Amino acid sequence: MISEKTPVLVLAPMAGITDWPFRVLCKQQGADELVTEMISAMGLIQAPRSSRAYRQLLQTKPVETPIYAQIFGHDPGFLARAAGRLSDMGIFSGIDLNAGCPAPKVAGSGSGSALMKDMTLSRLILAGLRKATPGRLSVKMRLGWDEGSRNYLDFALMCQDMGVDMVCVHARTRAQQYSGKADWGAVAEVKRALHIPVILNGDVHTPQDARRALNETGADGVAIGRGALGNPWLFGRIKRMLAGLPD
Repeated sequence: MISEKTPVLVLAPMAGITDWPFRVLCKQQGADELVTEMISAMGLIQAPRSSRAYRQLLQTKPVETPIYAQIFGHDPGFLARAAGRLSDMGIFSGIDLNAGCPAPKVAGSGSGSALMKDMTLSRLILAGLRKATPGRLSVKMRLGWDEGSRNYLDFALMCQDMGVDMVCVHARTRAQQYSGKADWGAVAEVKRALHIPVILNGDVHTPQDARRALNETGADGVAIGRGALGNPWLFGRIKRMLAGLPD
């Protein structure tokens, strides 16, 4: 849960990387919140419950608390059903909608970051997810599709209006993928505009990065993905720095 005083450290989901062994390792090193690898809503509903692939994606350990299930897709019905099924499992503390993945296979099908191009569809999706999710509902988003459509403020406000409890903003557009510098100033704008928690994602690779990101944006925490690759100790180092302890 997010505290008003202590910034939360989140292990950002990464497909093919943030499986349960890596999540447990990061949790042991200081990550406060964990998120599953992204789960296809349509795949989850259509696949047999005994499907090996989905058993692996949904596998968790007791130490992974709190953990949130991230789903992706563009069909409101499938997404709502997936959120309901995952919530009914009693394992996850909430559902996270992926509205940020820039991968052509995902965004090209109208899912992930492509949702930011269609506010009407996104509203329908969030309405269904809110009804189906008794726990926390969060959204992982970007700054927009490209430099010509940086609609992050409108999208974040829409999320809040639809009952979303938290947004995590990757401070790049879909077109940037993971290149260029993350625009932390945009995250600061989102934080000033919203009353729900805002988590910053992008370019946090050191404890100093985390402290600067929090100071510059006022964000309620940071989500770390690539910065934790080969460096799960980063979470503990950030916590020590924020507590004024030696590295």
